[in-house]
Amino acid sequence: MTNSQIFKAAHKLAKSVHVAGDCYRVTFGAALKIVIAESKAHVLNADVFMQAFKAESLNACMKNWAACGVTKFDADIAHFEKSWVKTHSDARHARNRFVKNFFERDLMSVCGFHGLNEEDLNALVDVFGLDVNLKNKFMSRKTALIAKIKEVI
Repeated sequence: MTNSQIFKAAHKLAKSVHVAGDCYRVTFGAALKIVIAESKAHVLNADVFMQAFKAESLNACMKNWAACGVTKFDADIAHFEKSWVKTHSDARHARNRFVKNFFERDLMSVCGFHGLNEEDLNALVDVFGLDVNLKNKFMSRKTALIAKIKEVI
């Protein structure tokens, strides 16, 4: 949100709750704090999930390339981008199914994590704002993810 949008929303909220005789400045200040907090709130949508999946996969690829002695990643990253678009345009891909099931609130399918690999589960740790120390810890990560998904859904 831009500052203009934040202030308009804060004025709208302040006017809706303002009581005659109270100080409007104080009411507006409280409304402004609420609107700013809401504007900074983490919004979950399909793009957030897919960007996290993509970033975690790219990081894993770069680690593998570095282990093989590759020092310049430009061509490899370009190839990664092309293959990512190609493979993730299919709705049957495990990541796409996970995101679809999440927004359909299909708890059984989502908490099974069917078809998701280690990088995908690590990406979910980032998406849900869990402790980064949970990455690569199979059972602890899975338990924390299931609890957070149940909380959100």
